[in-house]
Amino acid sequence: MRGKAAKAGPPGAYEIPPGTDVSQVARRLAPEPSTERVVLLVRKGAGHTLRRGADRVEEGVPGPDSESTWDRLVLERGSVGLADEVLGYGADVFVEEPTALRERVVRRLRAALGEVVG
Repeated sequence: MRGKAAKAGPPGAYEIPPGTDVSQVARRLAPEPSTERVVLLVRKGAGHTLRRGADRVEEGVPGPDSESTWDRLVLERGSVGLADEVLGYGADVFVEEPTALRERVVRRLRAALGEVVG
């Protein structure tokens, strides 16, 4: 198909067949959600929502600082909105993998810092 969509015919010129689940049709047409393996370091006592969704938790691992106790969480998550979720935890979450997610988070932190400082 090419070109712009255009209205044709008067309102009500067609009927949706009885028994058609329009929501189901829309879901079938939507692309499959993609998931990725995510490895996060989460400060002990933080990230409860992330912990509930974790496939694996490794407790007491070395983290980005030596003053805190860190846990490693391994999750299978959709990438949409994940950077926002991680950023919401502030300094209590560090992205180990994937690199692209870590870079997205760092870029957004630097941009925010630039807005505050600049």
